[in-house]
Amino acid sequence: MSLQLKYPPLLFIPFLIAFTVLSCSEKGLNKITENQIQEESPVSSIPKALLYEIRLKDESKGYLLGTVHMYPSDEYVLSDTLKSYMPICDKVFCELDFTAVPNPLEFAKFASMDGDTLLTDLIDKKDFERLDKRFQENLGVPLLVFNSWKPSLLGLFLSMDQSSQEMDLVSMELNLLKWKGSATTDGLETMQEQIALFDRFSYQKQAADLLKLLDSKESPQEFTELLSAYADLDLEALEELMLSDEYFDENQDVFLKFRNEKWVVKMDSICAEEKAFFAVGAAHLIGENGLFQLLSNEAYELHPIPIPILERK
Repeated sequence: MSLQLKYPPLLFIPFLIAFTVLSCSEKGLNKITENQIQEESPVSSIPKALLYEIRLKDESKGYLLGTVHMYPSDEYVLSDTLKSYMPICDKVFCELDFTAVPNPLEFAKFASMDGDTLLTDLIDKKDFERLDKRFQENLGVPLLVFNSWKPSLLGLFLSMDQSSQEMDLVSMELNLLKWKGSATTDGLETMQEQIALFDRFSYQKQAADLLKLLDSKESPQEFTELLSAYADLDLEALEELMLSDEYFDENQDVFLKFRNEKWVVKMDSICAEEKAFFAVGAAHLIGENGLFQLLSNEAYELHPIPIPILERK
């Protein structure tokens, strides 16, 4: 399973790009009108679509896009058809507000473990040396620099292996925001709220999971399969890929259910005030605790719009 799904999916993108300067522009947008929208009937099963119109009492309230957080820019491009939906919305909401990321000192404060706990207290010397070797290979930085950080966060660095760097991965969310403009973007949660999710796990469990990740054998083919299913608008295949992963399956309540329930409350409030474009990981859409179901519980209808999102070059 790709690390995008396996460990931990919510922070893979925000952490890597947290301190990137967001440069947004509204140039080159081709507007689409409401009567040009191609849609199907409300969601009753898993359709072949990743973009949905949100309706309440026959009134359009915005759009919901299931994203794949990263994609290789040398193989895929975001479709111009998707781009045309940006101007008809007042604001874009991603999982994280990329215009309000903390400075490095603030980040280090809530990334650190409580008290005087260190990673060297949680794992033995041999395992620490193995991790340190991987960190120096991937980042050129000794692991001791991050000795006080929560182990789950350190797992993100393990995803930055050479094969990932060679793929020239780019952020789907940042590209969406570039289309809309920084003045009209927001987030459904803060980075601090995302990192706080890991506090639901003991440091010992986090450290054990970090070592499992170190020893796992990841195949570039798995990421290729994920991207292919996404480009084909195959939510059902994406769901199967996610549920086949033990870590993801075990922790759905923390990384999906809990967050979805909070997001729906905020989305309902936003939709009452403005027309919004929501862009969240595709994993959040499906299942009994997914946004499809939770929004339906609040009397919203989700109408699939079967347009391409990622197009192969």
